[in-house]
Amino acid sequence: MNNCHFIGKLIEDPILVKHDNVDLVYFKLAIEEFIKSKNGKKIRRVDVLTFEAWHTGAVTIAQNSRIGDILAVNAVARNYG
Repeated sequence: MNNCHFIGKLIEDPILVKHDNVDLVYFKLAIEEFIKSKNGKKIRRVDVLTFEAWHTGAVTIAQNSRIGDILAVNAVARNYG
C-alpha cells in the first residue's frame, strides 16, 4: 500500500456533492517546494493536485475549509485513467 503526505494551500473552495447518496468533496491544493538547480540556485516549484474525500471526511473538509487555508493531507494515491 502506498501512503502519501501533502501540505498545501487550497486554491479554491471545496466542492461538496452527493454520489450514489454518499458525500464526496473535491478540492485542489497548491503544493510548494524548493529545489536546487545545478548551479546551486534555489528554484520555487508549485504543483496543483486535485483530491477527493468521501463520507464524513468530505463533510468536515467542506464545512471547515475555504480558499487560502493550509491543509495537511494523508492520502493513498490511485490512478483512474
